[in-house]
Amino acid sequence: MEKDRVTLEPAAEDYGRRCKSIGLERKTVADLQDAMSHPEFKTSHHTLLDRLAVEYRLSKPLIERPPFATIQIGTFKNLNNLRSALKNAKCNISSYADDLFGRVTLATEPMILDLCRASNAELGLTQGGTVAQTFEAIAKIGGEKLPAEAGPQYRLQNLDQKLGEWELIYMDPIIDRVGCPDVFSVEHGKGGLWLYGYNASPDYFYHAEFVWVFSRKRSVGS
Repeated sequence: MEKDRVTLEPAAEDYGRRCKSIGLERKTVADLQDAMSHPEFKTSHHTLLDRLAVEYRLSKPLIERPPFATIQIGTFKNLNNLRSALKNAKCNISSYADDLFGRVTLATEPMILDLCRASNAELGLTQGGTVAQTFEAIAKIGGEKLPAEAGPQYRLQNLDQKLGEWELIYMDPIIDRVGCPDVFSVEHGKGGLWLYGYNASPDYFYHAEFVWVFSRKRSVGS
């Protein structure tokens, strides 16, 4: 914690100088003092900073955006333990996801994965695209496929997922019970938190708004 505080100090000092400059631009002292006296001043300030940080990151070229989250894999001895953890966290598993689940190979050692995400539109497929086109577009920006374990682990470690959010996992597809290649999908719908399995046939089409989650190589020294 002390190291984090020291690392934060230069940015905090710069932030303070900018806030001072903005404060001096105010027309009256009263509105500045009243704003600082408001009981929601601190909370609103943090909310504003969080929103602006997200907006700025999203304004960057896709290849320059930092990971939006990290997850850990290799934390369960077997699939039954992972399945029980999902159940205890009230995460639902669809029948097709359950089919894929049984074909997952767990990492033998704990590993941290950086997660990036982008919609088909952000990947340049503004009219949507096939799975093959999406996979090619992700690879072009340096995206890497996630291990299959990342699907259920991301579900388990993303319990605060926004309502209505639906994300597909960029991974090597797994053949389901009817011979179709599928990937995991993580969704928060009206029925709660879900782990699904969705079609990943090369010619299967997903619209522009569909979001994919993938990993990316870390820079040297990171």
